[in-house]
Amino acid sequence: MGDEGPERIGADAGPGSLWDRYLRTPIRGTAARWERLELGPSRRADGSVGSVQAVDVPMAVRLDFAAGAVWFVAAVPQPPDWQRVFGGGDEIMVVFSPEKMRDLSFGDAAFGQQSG
Repeated sequence: MGDEGPERIGADAGPGSLWDRYLRTPIRGTAARWERLELGPSRRADGSVGSVQAVDVPMAVRLDFAAGAVWFVAAVPQPPDWQRVFGGGDEIMVVFSPEKMRDLSFGDAAFGQQSG
């Protein structure tokens, strides 16, 4: 996260990028964090009101590599404090440290740790 908000750090960033130690190495383990979202009530095109529905959605996915873990989180940074996020957003944040995951309120110790 830069001073002006999110930064693109693609896997094509070159030597020394945050991605460099993960590329061309096998994935050793995975984990997913699911959360239940309630949607509705909603108004349909005919004017009737639909009921509230709950859906389970993946909020974050962790990929474990020999070099460490990488998390893909469905979240949107909230300006002006770019360190705060709205979970369940339509953007994907890539996180490279368990400390940052805790900062994003993913406090589940089992989810924050790399598997065997």
